[in-house]
Amino acid sequence: HLPQGSIEMRTRLYLNDGKGNFASANELPAVLGNTSVIAPFDVDNDGDTDVFIGSLCMPQNYGVASTNQLWLNNGKGVFSVRAVDAFKNLGMVTDASWMLIDKNAQPTLVVVGEFSTPQFFAWNGTTLMRKHTNLDAYNGMWQAVAVADLNNDGLQDLVIGNYGENFYLKPDSAHPVKLFINDFDGNGMLDKVWSRTIDDKDVPVFLKRELTDNIPSLKKQNLRHEAYATKSVQALFSNASLQQALVRTCNYTSSIIAYNNGNGSFTIQKLPMQVQWSSVNAIAVTDINNDNKPDVLLGGNLFHFLPQFARLDASYTHTLLNSGNRSWQYISNSTSGILLRGCVKDIQTLQVTGRQSVLWLQNNERPVLYQLQK
Repeated sequence: HLPQGSIEMRTRLYLNDGKGNFASANELPAVLGNTSVIAPFDVDNDGDTDVFIGSLCMPQNYGVASTNQLWLNNGKGVFSVRAVDAFKNLGMVTDASWMLIDKNAQPTLVVVGEFSTPQFFAWNGTTLMRKHTNLDAYNGMWQAVAVADLNNDGLQDLVIGNYGENFYLKPDSAHPVKLFINDFDGNGMLDKVWSRTIDDKDVPVFLKRELTDNIPSLKKQNLRHEAYATKSVQALFSNASLQQALVRTCNYTSSIIAYNNGNGSFTIQKLPMQVQWSSVNAIAVTDINNDNKPDVLLGGNLFHFLPQFARLDASYTHTLLNSGNRSWQYISNSTSGILLRGCVKDIQTLQVTGRQSVLWLQNNERPVLYQLQK
């Protein structure tokens, strides 16, 4: 566990001399949080590559968002931070990509994260400005986003990975999951209280012993287990402490395709049932079967949950063939030949000895390379 400001957590840039030799670039702007994504793009159209740096949270403080930054390149590999006021409430970022939200639009950054909605930021010639869409209603535990024109209408669509519908807490718009963050017992350390909605009440998810061990001041209430089982967060903590708390909300966990309507709105299509059995952490869009239509590869699984939540481990990777007209054919693992049981964190398409290949990266596992058979 590395504290904030540790040298090991610095973002680094290495420049290639064209012969496979890399040299460290000049000092980069400081990043205080856990960097979760680096999204390069020439946002100001000056011929060099600029960078969005997204962070999940402050080190050792899940739930507390860190600084997210836009770095502009001076053309010599030296970056400066461009102030983006719209990033102040961006939240906990997991992934980001650049897109054209309509045919005449300026470059737009799409950002996804945990306890967050898919958010869009359009370049106005000077900085990035928030652009609101109907996706603002979907507070998810979004893990990944990929951009592609999936239905050949000239508009870029989104494939967005989420926790899936097998997540233990199963939130929806009427029954959100919440995360309350505050120093509830005044010991100088932030406490985190998860809740789920039962009978219109925010009921703590953690067992009584777990919550009182973390927040010892609750022991003064001398609650019996049966009494604790009926208590809401609002009944356990004072109004003052809850008013000061940061509250994050999740009301949607399905992984989706968001088809771009071209007018600042999207049509949502849930990914097939098999995909919803676990999380989607990684997405690649490529033409697998050489029919000139973009297909989708997905990887997932998350193992870090507490035992009572159970882990998300029902994904062995997924292959979706594009049948046209917003229809998708699910290909089994035995047919695709791709079967991975680990926690997939990234998928990259590349050419190896002239053949289209897919590189799969998993936590605590070696990279796995599959070559596509035509």
